[in-house]
Amino acid sequence: MKSIKITIYDDTLRDGEQQAGLFFDRETKANLADMIAATGVHKINLMPAIHPTEAYLVNELMSKGMADKITAMTMMGTKFIDQSLETGVQKILLFHAVSDLLLFLRDKQVQSQLEYQGKTIDDDIPISVIEQVRWSMLEKTLKHLEYARDRGLEVYFGAEDASRADFDFLTQCISKFEPYVEFFLLADTVGCLTPEKTHFWLSNLLEVTNGAPLGVHFHNDMGLALENTLQAIHAGAIAVSGTFSGIGERAGNAPLEQVLDGLRMRWGWEVEGINYSALEAVTEALARLGVRANPPYSPGTHRQETGIHLHSLLCDRHSYTIFPDQEPEIWFGKCSGASNFKYLFERHLNQSLPQQCYEQLRTSLKELSIQEQRSYSTSDVLSLIEQDLLPMFPQMDNGVADSQCLKDPNLIRFRVEQISQMSKAMLNALLEVFNQFGCIIIACDGVSNFRQNLLDIGSHFGQIMPHRISDDDGIVTVTPTPGAKYTALTGQPFDFHTDGSFMPVPPKVVALQCIVAADTGGESQVVQAETLYNFLKEQDPIGLPALFEPDAVVTTTVDGEVYRGPVFVRADNRVMLTYRPSDHQVTV
Repeated sequence: MKSIKITIYDDTLRDGEQQAGLFFDRETKANLADMIAATGVHKINLMPAIHPTEAYLVNELMSKGMADKITAMTMMGTKFIDQSLETGVQKILLFHAVSDLLLFLRDKQVQSQLEYQGKTIDDDIPISVIEQVRWSMLEKTLKHLEYARDRGLEVYFGAEDASRADFDFLTQCISKFEPYVEFFLLADTVGCLTPEKTHFWLSNLLEVTNGAPLGVHFHNDMGLALENTLQAIHAGAIAVSGTFSGIGERAGNAPLEQVLDGLRMRWGWEVEGINYSALEAVTEALARLGVRANPPYSPGTHRQETGIHLHSLLCDRHSYTIFPDQEPEIWFGKCSGASNFKYLFERHLNQSLPQQCYEQLRTSLKELSIQEQRSYSTSDVLSLIEQDLLPMFPQMDNGVADSQCLKDPNLIRFRVEQISQMSKAMLNALLEVFNQFGCIIIACDGVSNFRQNLLDIGSHFGQIMPHRISDDDGIVTVTPTPGAKYTALTGQPFDFHTDGSFMPVPPKVVALQCIVAADTGGESQVVQAETLYNFLKEQDPIGLPALFEPDAVVTTTVDGEVYRGPVFVRADNRVMLTYRPSDHQVTV
């Protein structure tokens, strides 16, 4: 046998546990780490940012003498680097996407531009934009590589989705990052490579980069991760990442025990430092736990539990799958994020909650997952929500939802689908949500039973009472007033009187928040200045400045006077709506 020197990088306890439905408790994970270390693998990867229990495990393993093996998978950000440092690790794997597809989806500056929202890399994006997101990634990564090295860390770089990256850009990344890293881990994130392509691709990369230290991390979506890994080593890869028994998200990863034995059988190569007699103990331990990888193309490969992946799948269904018609089956657990709940509510339930609700649901679910030591299917999570066992808002000591957690407490958009079939627990949760906001927009396009849903909302949250201009069921239908050329405003801008509305083109539904009772003046607020400004800033940032112009609006007041002026003004670091019925400015 010929001895070869390559780094075996174990990802069983990090990527392996991302397999939907899989949960390792702390004791099991620590025992597996001991067995994996006994095989002689050179690195063991963990991700302390997932949960404090992971950070505690890292610290525990370090204290047991594994400091030279433990590597912290670390997201790109100084706070994440600091978080890894706090565990005492000496080595981190900083990772970042390198494909144009993922770079475009995750570039905040580009995605904030209205013209690119809702688009993907397949929508003929200008080359200037592609160059912008690439340059932004290079600048950001170099900054954090320097930050990590300045703090004494040994750094590896994980190139996410490298197999779909532009070849020239990938070589540019390798060239610029090489002074800071020990090796590059090139990921075939969606398992799209074949053995022939792998050998050709890696050989070319090594030639162009003058033999840069390249490693590989291959996924098994087409059942080729093992052979792809062997071909990469044959082409010159100096590091290999995989998991024991090939466990991992979707169809899993390259099985390390098969990679190591495959090198022996195919070419008579043994990897330095590996205790081959200890490999079987790890796979047997996983078998006793009932853990096995999902076979390629099986229904289990549709399951997605990782938050960062679902965040991208919300924007582009091709971001984390190579199968065009594959719809993800959402799972929830320790590795989940707010995007899991956003996907559930907006894609499956056709309801939209504020981002803060998704974030709190994520936090609640993670804690429950740790407590019960399990993951949850979509039906499990819906049942927990129905039973009011998954809080949507942080609770203060007095048990009241903390509205300070809200980043924008003015506006909520909520799509009504079938409120009449919601449980009392869900309706109570909605009331808790509604109470946090100054304006509630209920979208009802395409909902045939909206009127009944509106009555159900009213009967649950208050009383349905007849009004002198209401229909028999108590709902006031807003209709155009013949000859009206103005919008009636009372004490505050965009405040409508309870008894009526003088709108040339009325909305389909106006939900009024009572400010002054009808018998004392009747004033109901519809919209707040901050809410309207933030909404327009998001929807039409280019047109928004025109609303600050002196002649932005011309309207007739209730007294017959003509008003000409801006819609918004800035004063005292605030944005305010303006209206001058009696030569004075009224603000919200």
